[in-house]
Amino acid sequence: MAGHSKVLEAIIKVSQYTPFRQAQASFTTLQGTFGEPGSNARTESDHEARYLDDFLTLFDGSLLDELRGRRILDFGCGFGGKAVELARRLPESTVVGVEVHQRKIDKGADFARRAGVPNCTFALGTQQGMPLPEGAVDAIISHDVIEHVHDPKAMMTELHRVLAPNGRAYLVFPPYDGAVSHHLDFITLVPGLHWFFSASTIMDTVNNVLVTDYGKRFRTPPQPPPTYSPFAGKDVLPSLNGLGTKTFVALADPLFDVVRISRVTLLGKLTRLGVPPGTARRLGKLSFLPSALAEYLTVSLVVILEKK
Repeated sequence: MAGHSKVLEAIIKVSQYTPFRQAQASFTTLQGTFGEPGSNARTESDHEARYLDDFLTLFDGSLLDELRGRRILDFGCGFGGKAVELARRLPESTVVGVEVHQRKIDKGADFARRAGVPNCTFALGTQQGMPLPEGAVDAIISHDVIEHVHDPKAMMTELHRVLAPNGRAYLVFPPYDGAVSHHLDFITLVPGLHWFFSASTIMDTVNNVLVTDYGKRFRTPPQPPPTYSPFAGKDVLPSLNGLGTKTFVALADPLFDVVRISRVTLLGKLTRLGVPPGTARRLGKLSFLPSALAEYLTVSLVVILEKK
């Protein structure tokens, strides 16, 4: 039976004195630094733009050239920062960012105006329907979005619809069983907590902490309860769908050829312990691990799909 865990609470509190404390670059911790849209604004979009290279480098440095001159969709574009920065670097391309929240769309559009990037636009859309005609884009990018989609099967169908023939989707997302896939960075970065504690126990404990005076430091309201995932066959943490590598490939296979699927493992996060970023990145791509073990040590899946 789920309930508050004093052990987990102790882990959360002790982690605040280690490199695995609450994420220091998250929107939660930085929210007080963002200004209102305007000529001198620094919004979430500006913050996101700095991380475009984190996405591009996962594709061995060739993705920017592959996207040159293409019609590009940023699926789940967030506040639009990476979409605008990509469009700025590729003036011969067009980029459209699709997101489900009007507030994020508005901030993305404001950022594009402030940055003077006319070839990037934004539109409201969902996993079941995007305001784009069939075959409207040549390429799709998506960074840390797929794990949140409520209906991945409908999403696959929609991505397939808007892609032109032989178009490609470049996707990066964490599998649910990955060491740091629990999305608890607003309170702790300790890996693997969802291996040892049920989703209900984690959320009961986290919410118990958040409502205390101590928990005010995390500037996060209590979170919703877990939901059942047919992909994981169990309750999973809020906002996540429980997709793993095998279940994702099974969904993609009827509609796409899997051109490439690789992993960035936990070793790639050794920068937190002082390892140079280049070295950590190379270590993180090592493929010597058995697939079952590799799944648990995976930080991100790096996937290229081609429309059948």
